[in-house]
Amino acid sequence: MFKKRQVLSIFLIVFVSFFITLTASFAGVYMTVTGPGVCSNNEIIPNQQVNFNIFYHNNFQNQIHGTANGFVLYSQDGATWTSPYVDTLPIYTSLFNTNIIHWLSVDGQYADTIGFINIVNQLDPDPGEGMFPGYDTIVAIISTTFDNSSVGTTFCVDSTSFLSEGDWNWSNSMGTLVIPSWSGQRCFTIVPDTTIPDTMGYTEVSITAEGAIGAVPTNSGEITFNIHYTNVSGFDLQGFTNGFKVYSTDGAVWSPLVADTVPGIGNYFDYGVFINEFSNDGFGEDTIGLGGVKMYSDGFPTQNNEILFTIKTTVDSAQDGKTICIDSVFYPPTGSWLWSFGPDGDTNPNWSGPYCYTINTGTDPQVDASISMYMTGPGAGTFDTSGFVFAGLPVTFNVATVNNLGANIPGFTNGFVLQSDSATWSQPVLEYNSFLDTLFDFGYFLNEFSVDGHLADTFGVGGIAIYGTGFYNGFNADIVSITTTFSEQSIGSMVCFDSAFYPPTGYWLWSYSGGNAITPNWNGPYCFMVMPSDSGQLAHDSLIIESNTFSPCDNDCISVAVKAKLTQPIKGATVPIQIPYGVEICSVSNTGLITEDWNLEYNINYQEGYVLVGLFNLVGDILEGEPTLFNLEFKTTPLCDSTNWIYWDTTLSNDQSRRLLFSSAQNLPVHPGFNKYRDASTILGYLPGDINGDGERNITDLTCLIDYLFNESNCICNLGAANMNGDCYGPDISDLTFFVDYLFLNGSTPMCSYTWTGNSLAPKLSSDLSIGYLCESGKTTIYLNSPVDLRGVQLTLNSQTEINLNNLAGENFDILHGIKNNSLQIGLTDLNNPSLLKSGSYPILEL
Repeated sequence: MFKKRQVLSIFLIVFVSFFITLTASFAGVYMTVTGPGVCSNNEIIPNQQVNFNIFYHNNFQNQIHGTANGFVLYSQDGATWTSPYVDTLPIYTSLFNTNIIHWLSVDGQYADTIGFINIVNQLDPDPGEGMFPGYDTIVAIISTTFDNSSVGTTFCVDSTSFLSEGDWNWSNSMGTLVIPSWSGQRCFTIVPDTTIPDTMGYTEVSITAEGAIGAVPTNSGEITFNIHYTNVSGFDLQGFTNGFKVYSTDGAVWSPLVADTVPGIGNYFDYGVFINEFSNDGFGEDTIGLGGVKMYSDGFPTQNNEILFTIKTTVDSAQDGKTICIDSVFYPPTGSWLWSFGPDGDTNPNWSGPYCYTINTGTDPQVDASISMYMTGPGAGTFDTSGFVFAGLPVTFNVATVNNLGANIPGFTNGFVLQSDSATWSQPVLEYNSFLDTLFDFGYFLNEFSVDGHLADTFGVGGIAIYGTGFYNGFNADIVSITTTFSEQSIGSMVCFDSAFYPPTGYWLWSYSGGNAITPNWNGPYCFMVMPSDSGQLAHDSLIIESNTFSPCDNDCISVAVKAKLTQPIKGATVPIQIPYGVEICSVSNTGLITEDWNLEYNINYQEGYVLVGLFNLVGDILEGEPTLFNLEFKTTPLCDSTNWIYWDTTLSNDQSRRLLFSSAQNLPVHPGFNKYRDASTILGYLPGDINGDGERNITDLTCLIDYLFNESNCICNLGAANMNGDCYGPDISDLTFFVDYLFLNGSTPMCSYTWTGNSLAPKLSSDLSIGYLCESGKTTIYLNSPVDLRGVQLTLNSQTEINLNNLAGENFDILHGIKNNSLQIGLTDLNNPSLLKSGSYPILEL
């Protein structure tokens, strides 16, 4: 990213074309640069077209009847660009009857070469005149653009030879080769675009402050960070959450941040505008979370560029010479850096920070401190969505550490836990690499807690350096290993290896110079299933039910492939599959498969818990290799906040016709093997509050819930995720107010609920709670009669058209309404503050 240029006066950016001044004796090729992407003589901005204009100037005595000139576009430090577009000028190509363009490795990276060949072919009836003496004009334009990732890199254009005929030369009318001059290599730096870029959801921040340019003001000067929002997406912005952190790279302190909206922002976001503070104490990192959402207004219109928020603070003269910065940040619990355009989608807006104000400008150093784990040993398998280890064989968990902080780590404490609800394992052996004794000369420590081979075994490691380096900058090595063996009784159990705190002071912490501390990244947890030691191999002829991972949004029937691994041809199969608990079989299909023309029959028997599939071919075709026999289509209910693994199995029956069996080409029985632990269908759980199923809880989920409750919308991924307040009813207005409180008012975290599906719903609060109405003079007044205070009310009226609604409950309360399922849905609640509808009997709405 980049820093803004700080100026105290208004200036005008003018796009300029830069031309080479030619002397009268110049004969050859030169280039100019034009287009909206040109910022200065040696600077180019991204996302705007740049034109490299190729000029030919003939100052020779004779006409030029042939030219061969190549040009190379290249970068030595990682710039990338769109594949160049070449346009030759007709006024020039008309001079030659043969015009050829060569493209060599033109892919927008490293080096793109473009060669031009122009020839006067005298054998042609209309050969052309060639380039006459004194000719000086543009002959071709090479156009491209650069993206934001290229900012800070360098891009060059130079002459080059190409192919065997592509020497840099011209041929005159006498048949003599002449070497044209070249105006020379041109190099450009890709710099940030300070104009409004044409990108979806661009967020721009500018910083204004009293005092010298590039320096923090002294004598208790005020610093104002003006937060500019620029929307050129083509859609109106309906909701957003953006977080900003103020920090210092060298120990500056400041007064607590004061964030505020600018007048008129409520006209864009009538549903509510929110400001949250986190650790706002004037040192370290202070975080401000900003959010807003619209209901009936249009939102923040496209093509708008306005300051919507200001963040202010002050510093005193003691901070002179230090640095203060502002950058984007995610903030808890749901402050994703996100803009929502409702049904038109959402985006992560661009951010061109961080911005730092300091006498000696500093940048935020790269922080890379991480701990990871990998497995070795005969029992080691993998850890992913279908990870595994082998029972009865030793497996070693190796803990690796990386320090790229730019400083040594003289002290650390890190804990790890091996845990399972049902697996058991041998007494773990904890070992450390001996070279750590040198790095941590004061001491290197190993601790064990409740290490008994079941439930949870915790291990603590730590070290302190006095004269040693500790984890020196650039350190990347294993520090500790834990070896154990899982029991045969653990087959089918899930086990996880994760980070852990451990008593009494075992924080997950690294310390470095100046008494500062950092929490290193952890790449876990790592989870896996315990499998039989021979499960890595398949039988010679085997049945395989392929592994798949399914989203909680997969509400319709989902499909797994049932395959065969064959060492001999077959022409028939009977496959009995046990129906796991919670699974509904939709169908069995061989459509589009190699067996599509085979006879397929199946029988679903829920009483005995199996589906029996028969597959055979009477015309003599056989199957070989590893074909897919059929697809098994099923439904299941995703779990809340938990992944469900379905391990398919075959069934054994006294009935010979219900056994797993293949029929060979010679009509002989083939008994295939099957391993239930080899593969699984992974059903990912839904996250309460993640209503649209994108894996996060944020403003897009709120707009989706509103659309679902009060309009015709199918944006909800899983109804269970929307029923988040723990009452087992809904989703309804209580879930909406609960979610608003969570997102913007530090409310409780969304929780798992299971929607009641019975025919009769008991009152949630009291039998004395009721809604009444009075019709008078053509108006209907809705009355609330409640013995308790309420956060909101939701009503359903028998009306297929919108009705004018007057709010009688008070100006703090918002009315939400829309037509859904041929009924008028009405909600009444305070979306900006947790105001309550007080107990009593009084009118709340007028229709």
